[in-house]
Order: sequence, then structure tokens, then C-alpha cells
Amino acid sequence: MQKAGGIRSHFGLCCCGWQVVGSAPEGKSFYGVANRRDGSTMVPFPRSKRKFWFRTVLVLKRLRTMKRLSLLASLLLSLCSYAQMHINTPTCPSGQVGVVYAGCTLIVTGGMRPYLFTLSPTAPPGLNVVGNPALSTNIGAKANITGTPTSAGTYIFTATVTDRNKRRATSGNITITILGNGNLSGNYVFNFSGYNGGTPVMMAGSFVADGMGNLISGELDYNDGSGEGVPPVQQIFTTGSVYNITANGLGTMTIVTNKATFQFAIAVRSDGSGSLIQSDSNNKQAYGSGAIKVRTISSVCPTFQGVNVALGLFGFDSSLKRYAAAGQFNFNKSTCADITGVMDFDDNGSPACGSQPCLTFSGAFNGGDNLGRSYVQIQNWQPTDPCGSKGICTYASYVVSANEVVLMATDVVSISHPATLTLWSVLRQLNNGIGFDNTALAGVSVQELNALDTNGAVDVTAGLFTGNGAAGHNCQSNSYDPATFSFDENQGGTCNGGTCGQPQSSQGTYCVDKNTGRVMLTGFSGAFGGSLPVFYVRAGDQGFVVGTDPAVTSGTFEPQTGSSFGNSSLFGLYTGGTIAPVTSMVTNSVSTLFADGGGNISGTENTSGPGGPGQQSVTYTYNVDATGRAVVQQSGNTIGIAYVISPQKFVLIPTTDPIPALSVLDQ
Repeated sequence: MQKAGGIRSHFGLCCCGWQVVGSAPEGKSFYGVANRRDGSTMVPFPRSKRKFWFRTVLVLKRLRTMKRLSLLASLLLSLCSYAQMHINTPTCPSGQVGVVYAGCTLIVTGGMRPYLFTLSPTAPPGLNVVGNPALSTNIGAKANITGTPTSAGTYIFTATVTDRNKRRATSGNITITILGNGNLSGNYVFNFSGYNGGTPVMMAGSFVADGMGNLISGELDYNDGSGEGVPPVQQIFTTGSVYNITANGLGTMTIVTNKATFQFAIAVRSDGSGSLIQSDSNNKQAYGSGAIKVRTISSVCPTFQGVNVALGLFGFDSSLKRYAAAGQFNFNKSTCADITGVMDFDDNGSPACGSQPCLTFSGAFNGGDNLGRSYVQIQNWQPTDPCGSKGICTYASYVVSANEVVLMATDVVSISHPATLTLWSVLRQLNNGIGFDNTALAGVSVQELNALDTNGAVDVTAGLFTGNGAAGHNCQSNSYDPATFSFDENQGGTCNGGTCGQPQSSQGTYCVDKNTGRVMLTGFSGAFGGSLPVFYVRAGDQGFVVGTDPAVTSGTFEPQTGSSFGNSSLFGLYTGGTIAPVTSMVTNSVSTLFADGGGNISGTENTSGPGGPGQQSVTYTYNVDATGRAVVQQSGNTIGIAYVISPQKFVLIPTTDPIPALSVLDQ
């Protein structure tokens, strides 16, 4: 039978156990831990170990001065095995307002129970930490973030744990997104391009969401070639316009107007911005893709007074052939509403305008309401008039913010009524568009392009344009600087001519017009459909693209941000969908995807297209290289290439789909 002996900690140093420092007698060791109510620790020893222990005590008893007491404290600290406290930083699932949260586990190692957990600065309202004794030991524990969320949003916070001895450990940043109808609350603008029974359709509109599932007011312009008159008469939202958003960010939206009912599948982020597709099981031949944008102002003027803007547009000519354009215009400094501008366009492959823009024009914004809608009439087109003999094209206008306006053509479009059925994006230029030089493209931008080849194949491209522009160089001085375009292209289901193992690459030079931001290219053999496009720069490494090729290449580019790219460059919940469907055969989609930062993506997507509405779960793997290009695979087969635009955004090009569409997903 053994008698207990041991060391009592009066210094608050030992809490978890003892460790021999140096050499204990051969075959001898300390063992056992017992926790007392007063916080001390007794370490019992068998009889065979006491001789060594008594010698230690005799040494300690000879210590008399405070200096020796300090040495004693150091000795005890060495004997103690402080179990370092640590709390994990979990990856938490999203939740939904009003629905019990699935939970997110916090794991604590070290320290001593009981533990106190705090979440700060702002955890999702309605969620708190609940310990689970069944999962706990005396040292270390598990706890769960749970509850019923009461408010939508994306919350970033930390978890701090404090043990019985007041020691603390704090996690890294934890992110939980709570989705719900409250995510769609406030003022919004949306745009849409699609088809109804194969006939092209454009829509643009504005609405107010109450955060509780109701669209309390709104209006939209709709044109399938029939036109809306002059001035254009919009449709007004009526009773029954509602929406519903689920925990994964996907949802539905029904718009009922005085003329029609529209059913959409939507994917929204925490601020309500996102993507939409028309998806109606009762009208399976009505489908297309669009975007939802947060509206922050209600009038173009005076916000845009004296401002220069870049523009990009796509759609159809009067014969319903593919049509695209890009350009620039200025809001008059005195009147604001009056505009003058220039434009390059591609109408089924013609014309190629060379060193000067294809067209000049003027016009004016008219009217306006509290939902941000007005209308624009553009005329005095030179040298050719895309509006036919009447000479005036009319557009509905929806202001989004101090940096963005959406336009949609509202004229009758037919052979006997020459006009274009187009959707415009208008973005404020940096420095009012004055003083551009080649440094406007001196970084890395992600290009997002689409086209329709002459053989009918849908052609989509995504890639990296890397410029090396010098300050003071511009087109006026005939100063061109080098650039590289590295890209992936899907032409009717064929990726990069046969394999997506490596991107294609092409070199050339460029210059930027100092007044308009118009960019001219030379070289770039094998890229851009074999015909050099024209860019218009909005700001550094951002703008619009219009081709000069028969496939009518068009699209946008935006700056790539971030560095040291790798799998961790894609992490978190991404929401988005397809953009600018090229033909009526494209399948449109909205998706929410979660990337774990370690090479795995999972999520859900809703679709609409020739086969009608659908939904599917997806599981992918990905591998991001140093440039931000990621190979995306499913069951070991490459199904897409993603380009990281920023850690919060990426564009995905499908590599095997014979009728592809680009998808852009954002946080």
C-alpha cells in the first residue's frame, strides 16, 4: 500500500501536471494528476520514488532569501507542464433567418474547466455558444455555436475562451453568412438578356424590397423587338410581386406587372446583389441571365454632370444578327443631361474602324422618377446611322450608383424599323477620362469574352491580359507598349483547340488614347478570333471590349488583385451565375458554391434553358496556380477553368460544354 505525498502549488504556477527536468533516478518517474478545489495540484508518488522526492525537498528547504524563492518559482515552473490553451478557427456553414442554425464547433485544447466563451465584436444575432459536457474532458472541451438567427448578413468575429485560472485563447476570424429575405432589403436595379420561344428579349428595371419577402414597388422595361413607344412606357409592379431566399443564398422572385408575370431563380449575397435567371415551369421557353445591383442614388443628374463614362453593349441588329459596341460619352458640364460621344461597333463582322472610332453621336437624358428611371434619346450618328431613317434611338435608363448606369433599347426592331436591341453598361471613367496613358493597362486584368462563330458555335474566352505600359505613352504620341494575353477558349465544346492542360498565349503591343481611353492593339496572333478588338478603359485595368471579327467578340475586363495565388485564394461562399447568353440554346444558371481553400468546392445550382428549369448539387476539386488560373475537375475529369479575379471573385469557363456560357461568382 502506498502513502500519498506531493507538491502543493502555492504560486499559481502548476495547473495540469509535473515534468522532471534533468535526470530522475533510473526507472523512476512522476505520475498522476488530481485537481483540488483550491486550485492546487497534488502529485502522488509510490514508496520507491520518495527518496528522490525527499532529497528535492531538502534542497528546497535550504532556500531562505527572496532570490532563492524566485529560483524556487522558476524550478516549479520548469516542473509544471503548462498545457497551452488553444481554440480552433472553424469553417462555418451559412444559416437562414428564422431557421435553427446547423451549428459550428469550437474545439479547445489545454486549460482547465470550467470555460467561458465570448464572441466578438459582432456575432450573428440569435447565435451563441453552448458547451456540450458529453464532449468535454477536464482539460479541453468542445462547444457549439448554435441558435436561431434573427438578422441576415455576413458576420466576421472571433471566439475567445477563458479557463478557471483566467487564461485566454482567441481564434482567428470566423465568418458566418446568415441568409434570408432580409438579404434583399432596399433599392435595387436589375438587367436581363434572354429569349422567349427563341426570340431575343431584353429587360431592365428597378424595385424596392422590404426585407420580408415583398417587392413593395418597382418598374421594368421589356423589349422583344415590339418596342415600348416614344417616350417608352414601362411596366409597373403590382400586388403579388414577392421573393423567397433560402439558407444557401438561392431563392425565387416573382414579378407581377400590369402586363405580365415573370418568374426568376435568384442567387444573392448578403447585401442583396447577385444574379438571376428567368425560370418558369409554366413557360419553359422563357429563359436568360441577368444581374441584381444595389441602387444608391435616384437620379443621373447632377451626380454625373461633367463626367466622362465608358460604355459597353451587346445584342442584335434589325436582322437579329449579333451586334456589339463599346465607346465613351460625356455628360455636359452645364446641362448635365446632354451627352456627346464616340463608339466602335461590330455588326456581324463589320466595320473595322482602324485608328478612329466608328461613330460619333449626341443625345440627352429626359425625365426621371424616384426609382432611378429616365429615358435617353441618341441622335446625330455620324457617319452612319444605326437608327435608320428616323435618326433617333431611344433607351430606358436606370441609374445604379455614382459610378454606374444601365441602358436598354426600347425601339421597335425589324427590317422595316432599323434599330438595335441592346443592353448597355455605363461606367464612370477615372479622372473624367482626361489624361489617360498606357499605364491604364499596366497591370493584370481578367478578360471575360463571348462570341458566336460563323459556323454557329458558341465561343467563350477567359484569360489574363498583362500590360507593361509606361507613363506618358499614349496613342497620340504613337507610343506602343508590350503586353501578353494568356487565355483559355471553349469553341463549341473544344477547349484550346483540343486540350485545356495549358492556356494559350499571345503577345502584342497596345496604346491608350489620352482623351477617350480607347485602346488599340497590334500583334496578338491567334487571339481574339484572329481580328484585333478595341478596348475602352474605364479605370486602371478595367473596361469594355468590342471585336472587329465576324464572330462579334464582346465583353469586359477587370483588374486582378491579390498575390501568391494558390488554393487558399478561393475560400468561402461564392454566389453568382451565367452572364450574357450568346444563343437561345445556352443553359443559364445561378449558383452558390463553397470553396474550402484546400482544393474542394461544393454547392447547388439552379438552371433554365431549352430543357426547362432544373436544380443540381455539384462537387468539384480545383488547383490554383501562381497566376490565379485554376483547373476545375469533377470525378477526376477537367470540366472548367477558373480565373481568380480577387479572393472574393472568380470567373469560370466550362471546358466541355458544347454550348458554353461564362459564369462569374462573387462574395
